[in-house]
Amino acid sequence: MEYGVPVYTTQQLFDYGEPDHYGIWKYIVITTLDFERPMVTSWKDEQTLCVDLKFKHFYSRPERFRGILFQLLGIRYSKTHFDVVDEISEYDEDPNKVWKSIRSVLKNLGRSKFYNEIPSLLKHLKYPLSIKLEQKSVLKIIKDFERMSSKFDKNNTTKKYFPSLRFVALKLLKIHGAVFEYTIPMVMTRRKEKELETSFSSIY
Repeated sequence: MEYGVPVYTTQQLFDYGEPDHYGIWKYIVITTLDFERPMVTSWKDEQTLCVDLKFKHFYSRPERFRGILFQLLGIRYSKTHFDVVDEISEYDEDPNKVWKSIRSVLKNLGRSKFYNEIPSLLKHLKYPLSIKLEQKSVLKIIKDFERMSSKFDKNNTTKKYFPSLRFVALKLLKIHGAVFEYTIPMVMTRRKEKELETSFSSIY
């Protein structure tokens, strides 16, 4: 806080989205060295990560989840996001069909990696409907996920993989009272839904 004005780092904006989304209109943004020049491994470091011919990479499940959650809330998107917005000309605006319509457009454009960014694409296309959630509920969802992730790691004996993070994010959004003004399908194929529901229930 400087002179009564809140201060945020570029990393915080990248992680949580613009303060405007939370009703904060006046703020200061500062950059940090670790964000502008992140530490990277050298070739020698990478060789030491290879054990028993299996490359071991660093992966943070909670961080990955937060990214997907913020994408689904429409407050986080990639650097090439606006290039994709410019490529979308027509789509079905029916609230029950709009998500699948945009997904189909992205698929035809070869932009499948942007599926989780459909909410923010709709936002920048000036689509009037959105997903609404109180800020305090966002923190509760993140805490819930961290607890679930820890439970999975401690008790997992039969399941090799954590359930779909997108599925988990949508389930937790609904549990915590998110209002979906348009339909986002939990899964694209019904045969997977029962399995994911079971996996979710076992760690929730």
